[in-house]
Amino acid sequence: MQSPVRHLIQANLALLSVLVLAMTGSNYQKQASLMSNSMRFSHSIYSASIGSTESMEHMTKYETYPNSMTWRIARRLRNRIRERYLTAPMLNRSAKAVAHRQWLLKRSAELTLIYPDSDQQQSWNVSVASHPEWIRARITPSSVSFELSEARIRETIERDGVPGVTTAYNVDLTEILGSESSDIVRVVTSDTATPGFSPDLDIAPSRIVLALLDESEQISLPLQHVSGRIHNKTDQDLGELVLLSSGKSNYYGSKYGRRFNVRKALYEHVHNVLVMPGEEFSFNDTLEGPVTRSNGWAEAKVIFGGSELRKAPGGGICQASTTVYRASVEAGLPVRARRAHSLFVNYYEKHGIGIDATIFPGSQDLAFTNDTGHPILIQAYSNSSSEAFVNIYGTPDGRSVTLAGPYMKTNAPDDLLTLRKSLHRNEIAWIQTVVDPNGNESKHVIASRYREIPNYIRERYGKRLLTALVNETE
Repeated sequence: MQSPVRHLIQANLALLSVLVLAMTGSNYQKQASLMSNSMRFSHSIYSASIGSTESMEHMTKYETYPNSMTWRIARRLRNRIRERYLTAPMLNRSAKAVAHRQWLLKRSAELTLIYPDSDQQQSWNVSVASHPEWIRARITPSSVSFELSEARIRETIERDGVPGVTTAYNVDLTEILGSESSDIVRVVTSDTATPGFSPDLDIAPSRIVLALLDESEQISLPLQHVSGRIHNKTDQDLGELVLLSSGKSNYYGSKYGRRFNVRKALYEHVHNVLVMPGEEFSFNDTLEGPVTRSNGWAEAKVIFGGSELRKAPGGGICQASTTVYRASVEAGLPVRARRAHSLFVNYYEKHGIGIDATIFPGSQDLAFTNDTGHPILIQAYSNSSSEAFVNIYGTPDGRSVTLAGPYMKTNAPDDLLTLRKSLHRNEIAWIQTVVDPNGNESKHVIASRYREIPNYIRERYGKRLLTALVNETE
């Protein structure tokens, strides 16, 4: 008979053996389960590599990544790529690309815009956040990246221009009209074409990218003068209709009646006049009727008898004729009729002192001939600064025009003569040089004689130009 104590010890040993076996079996099952999962995961990787969407989805269940915005965006991006290609780049590569895109979106730079033929400069603050479309994605089944696109930057500038910089404005020509009361031909346009400025598009995109990627770079962009274009939408061939020349004058300080007449002459009579090849432009013809109050003209001061100023309908029309004349001079068109004012008019000092043209229907006209071989179109307008503009559009024939002056008796070249005589003390002159397409050069003296030239004008222009000539010689 066994001792009770021995029996108890044997029972405990038996129980311990059962527990050991149970524990050993459980570990074996776990190990077996882990091995099975590992085999399935390896199979998923292989299946993903050959494009199995289902296996790829199964594979991603076993990936781990930081719970951050970058990685969440990266996973969504990779999912979209997988939907398209049935496979996708590794998640860490997608996250790296997303992080770079977020870095690009934070880039900004300040560029310096430099105006042509001027000391004027302007700052342009650019940022990628304001133009996220500048970022271009490059995606393949195995890679994804983001970069700044020079082509997209160029498209933005061409479409929207640069903030704070006046851009050129193009218009459509939709109809050609005749006139029952004169030989004047007019056209209908959608608006007035106006010039502006734009960065040089051949270099601006690359410089903008450089400035954005390296904010320490001090980048400047030269601006170019850009002419407004007129697009002919009619069936008649009118040539290119690009800007050939521009005349400007300023009438700031004019009384109401004079301002009214200047604008009426520009908008209602000069604007959109079409001059065919070989035809003559007559300013008086554009008025199409007498200059009277019944025809809508306001009263303003007019020069009578060469020296008397008194109010009459149409005072200020000569501001428009002067602006037209300046445009014809800049274009190198042969002028057939022109006379300067008898009195010096301070409104005509700016933009071409001594280059003015008075008109008086029935006795004095401004006329020039279109010898370009193609139609020319005249557009006219003014702005809020009381600046008057007359632009001549047509097809360039290769001629070039330069002006030298103003000259007065104190600073004129020795060989500058008017009517075979040297300049008189009350004359202002310019030398216009026109070179035709064949290289033939012709010079014309534009002389204006007034009853008297104010002393401040002689002091301001005569001495200043003389000093410039001396410095150039040195």
